[in-house]
Amino acid sequence: MCCTSKSKLLIIFSFIFLLAGCGGSSDNNTITNEAKTKLTRINFRDDNLKQCVLDTRLENIEDLKILDCTEKSIESTLGIEQLTALNILNLGDNELTDIDVSKNTTLVALFLNKNQLTNIDVSNNTSLAVLHLDNNQLISIDLTNNENIKTLTIDVDVICSGNVCPGQ
Repeated sequence: MCCTSKSKLLIIFSFIFLLAGCGGSSDNNTITNEAKTKLTRINFRDDNLKQCVLDTRLENIEDLKILDCTEKSIESTLGIEQLTALNILNLGDNELTDIDVSKNTTLVALFLNKNQLTNIDVSNNTSLAVLHLDNNQLISIDLTNNENIKTLTIDVDVICSGNVCPGQ
């Protein structure tokens, strides 16, 4: 009986260690799955944007930190919200009329000059240090949450909308 009890205890402890090693929190599994999300799985509305992303030759979303899609005739940025690791995004000189960067919260530099943007919300992009919006059709912009901006290019008529101009 003595040996049988020891054998049973050994089996129970082995089973517990096996379960502990195979387990893990669902948060860790989620991070692992997100880390493996392929850029090819993103549904981009605009084929030119998709091709620009694929031209980086990167495989995973978290590896794409810098994206330069200047002069690519891009009309829609739908899908870009999934590129949550982006630090620098250059979509200058395209055909954009709107853009949603609210989920791209790691952006530190955003270049959207020479488009047809009429509105942009960068309130969630609190890490932005560089913002280029010149040569668009913006009427106003709220930079209240963007205290880190060091470089801003924007058309004068946007800054001076109505009777309120900086320094007056």
